[in-house]
Amino acid sequence: IDATDKSTSVRWMIVDGFGPIPSDIEAPIQNTIIGNEGIEVTFLLSEEGGVDADSLELVWRVEDASTGETLRNGREQMTLQGQEITGLRLVANSSVDLSVIDDSMLSERLVLYMEVEGRDLAGNSVRSFSETPLNNRWNMEWYRPEFTFEQGAITYSKLDLEIGDKTFINIEVNNIG
Repeated sequence: IDATDKSTSVRWMIVDGFGPIPSDIEAPIQNTIIGNEGIEVTFLLSEEGGVDADSLELVWRVEDASTGETLRNGREQMTLQGQEITGLRLVANSSVDLSVIDDSMLSERLVLYMEVEGRDLAGNSVRSFSETPLNNRWNMEWYRPEFTFEQGAITYSKLDLEIGDKTFINIEVNNIG
């Protein structure tokens, strides 16, 4: 007769060979233009074996769009919402203070990249965004000149001209960019 207590003798073990997967980005919304202020960041993760919540970090960098040169970067701690560490929609939050990007830097095209780093309870790293269909890139606000000419903005010192005559041309240009 088997007298084993089945309620205490059975142990379940999850064999986990994959790290957490970034499944969605809720904030900032894709295709929004990011300014040089603080932003709230929310990523959704999918993990079956359990996320090591203390290991989650948001890694960000701001690059010059034309050269790819990193101008500023940083790491911020991420927190999981709620008590769950396993599931298909784990919400991880953080914030980034982009005031380190001053207004003079915004005269160039800049791009913000963000990724999640960390691991699960088995030690597997968070999957890279190159392995997912998510877009982890946002354009930053761009202070560029935008010139306009108003009616009457061009004046001549002399209108009745003949070949060889000299005149002064004044043009009033407004930068509304």
